[in-house]
Amino acid sequence: MIAKRYNFLLYLRVLLDLITINFGFILAYYFRFKVLPDYSTSNQYFSLHILVNLIWVLSFGLFVYKTKFTLDLLGTRLRDLTIGIITFAFFYFTFIVFMRRYEYSRAFHIYFIISILIGSIINNFMIWLIFAYLARIGKFKKNIFLIQNGKYSDYYLAKIKEKSYLYNIVGYFDLEEKEIILSKRKYPGDINGFEKAILSLEESDQKIDEIIIIYRSDKEDIINELVKVSENNCIFVKFIPFDFSPTITRRIQIEFIDSMPIIGFRNEVLSYLHNKILKRIFDIVFSLAILFTVFPILYIVIGIGIKLSSRGPILFKQYRKGYRGEAFVCYKFRTMKLTDKSMERIQAKRDDPRKFKFGDFLRRTNLDELPQFINVLRGEMSVVGPRPHMIEHDEMYSRIIDNYNVRYFAKPGLTGWAQVNGYRGSTEDPELMRKRVEHDIWYLENWTFSLDIKIILLTLLKMIRGDPNAY
Repeated sequence: MIAKRYNFLLYLRVLLDLITINFGFILAYYFRFKVLPDYSTSNQYFSLHILVNLIWVLSFGLFVYKTKFTLDLLGTRLRDLTIGIITFAFFYFTFIVFMRRYEYSRAFHIYFIISILIGSIINNFMIWLIFAYLARIGKFKKNIFLIQNGKYSDYYLAKIKEKSYLYNIVGYFDLEEKEIILSKRKYPGDINGFEKAILSLEESDQKIDEIIIIYRSDKEDIINELVKVSENNCIFVKFIPFDFSPTITRRIQIEFIDSMPIIGFRNEVLSYLHNKILKRIFDIVFSLAILFTVFPILYIVIGIGIKLSSRGPILFKQYRKGYRGEAFVCYKFRTMKLTDKSMERIQAKRDDPRKFKFGDFLRRTNLDELPQFINVLRGEMSVVGPRPHMIEHDEMYSRIIDNYNVRYFAKPGLTGWAQVNGYRGSTEDPELMRKRVEHDIWYLENWTFSLDIKIILLTLLKMIRGDPNAY
């Protein structure tokens, strides 16, 4: 029944997308030519209409329809949707370029791409909202049988119970307790008792959908027997195949050499090529938009303000550590009076006497960070990422805070997840820095394109409202 509901949502999504692309094509034609397309005889737009359907099925079949519906993966679905649309646009315009014997309206292409972009985003949210509603009322709830064996069994059990709208635990088998517990009765904790227990559930109204095993390697023999019994009764088996502290990482990364799984302690989302390309394209477009619009005007205005406030250069340059710890020159608008070089290594405080009044304004409004869009365009930084610190502070905190250098697994950013959650400003307190590092690592392991957009919007909101930690 659950599989049928998943299939229904997928078929509904495909249907809505096909309606979107065909309606968008007709709408674009009407906006351009003020008449509906005439397909009574074959023409170039009729051929193009058929082709776009084929390209759409190919592009979305590869990147969008492969993603399962879950409440936690809306950002992932938006990322796949973006990749699908980019792939579609690439093949679409490639066809237009090479089919020189046909002449198509440029305005038509613009109308068409805009219409399917808007329609696809609406479809994606609509289907996700339908899924979220059905999941909340239990329409996707699975009956699972849990086999516990491991130091952190209670932790994983609690995490499963948190998703009570998706999982209903109908039985337990603790390999240490030698007892199988169901809601109605208990069975002996051995292979025969296990098979009797699952057969009992199969005959009741609590048919098992999945068996989840919290796996420990020293129980391999009995685990293999349990899997064999489960599969003989046509029940899917899933593993939590590790017995290390669940606090090490939020998500893990699994790769395969043939059939041998390799588990990575960090889910390096931004190591995937398509994610790198998507983030880099956004960085380039966003930084170009800023540097060629508001930046020249603000540079003149802010430059005059800095020169009138204090002698010295407009820009302040300082080495910071970037991706994989590689140093780069980070640009900022100067906000302090010229001092001895050694003073530059001291972090700014709320009432720091080195700041001049206009510089204090720049820091409170984050405008002092504006030149870092140059670093973004050069590929040394990203719009969103862990904030870079002074190299001396990096070296100090890397010695006293665990996992500090994990921050270098991504490019530093103008703003970040830690900053929009209140962890910015002075880092003299190691506990505050530890919290900042935790937020940075969470961002690296849970990155989505939509998360970057959310962080940018929250940053703008903080700039408008004012951030008490900005000084």
